[in-house]
Amino acid sequence: MTVEQRLITTYAAFNTRDIDRVLELMTEDVDWPNAWEGGRVIGHDAVREYWTRQWAELDPEVRPTAFKRLPDGRVEVTVHQIARALDGSVLSDGTVLHTYAFRGDRVARMDVSEPAIELTCESVIHCSAEKIFDVIVDLRGQHRWLERSRSFRGTHEISSDPVTLGTTYREPGPLGVRNGTVTELDRPTTITFHQPMTLRPPIGTIDIVMRYSLEPQAGSTRVRRVVTLQVPRLLKFAMPLLRYEVLRENERTLRALKAYCDSL
Repeated sequence: MTVEQRLITTYAAFNTRDIDRVLELMTEDVDWPNAWEGGRVIGHDAVREYWTRQWAELDPEVRPTAFKRLPDGRVEVTVHQIARALDGSVLSDGTVLHTYAFRGDRVARMDVSEPAIELTCESVIHCSAEKIFDVIVDLRGQHRWLERSRSFRGTHEISSDPVTLGTTYREPGPLGVRNGTVTELDRPTTITFHQPMTLRPPIGTIDIVMRYSLEPQAGSTRVRRVVTLQVPRLLKFAMPLLRYEVLRENERTLRALKAYCDSL
């Protein structure tokens, strides 16, 4: 039986309330999210008690719609989730991500998150890709073209100059601190920054990946700046505001980059 088939069996057992069958597919010390009340539960007995409480109040149904094997061995499942009241009325209907870690052929841990949000901006800059690339990776010289804003207050504690693969940095902001790492560096076409933001107050972490793609053209370069957000479920209520702020900063940054590089 493949990993995907085992997980399909797990979801089917959950939907029929066959707790014993689900627990057979988990390690004895399974680490499971309490997505209903908050926190986590450890071990078969705790998972059984959690679901028993939940099913006394709600009637949840989960259907896997896609599977993705991650490089670290985990499996990410896109799930259509419906939560109904006991009278049958629908309380919520949406998509979540379940990410599974395995020990042998059994589930050792599961995490719940919202689907990633991808925000893209593009611009044609009348400058060579090489020069634009050098401007982007010059984190210490960032002040020459990018002014501070409500969301961006400068890049600090840069670990190396010039920037290389693995360079780290910190960007404090009003919501928390982005602790960044350069994870992809392919001159002059691609730069990727992974900068998870630890929120203040400490209520979770927003995973942020920012990727520049540079496509040389005749006399110009098409620049695409893509920001991907993975937001904790606890902050789902804030998604409209967060999306607006990130998109505005994305557009502002690309406009500033164009204005500067067009003059080089």
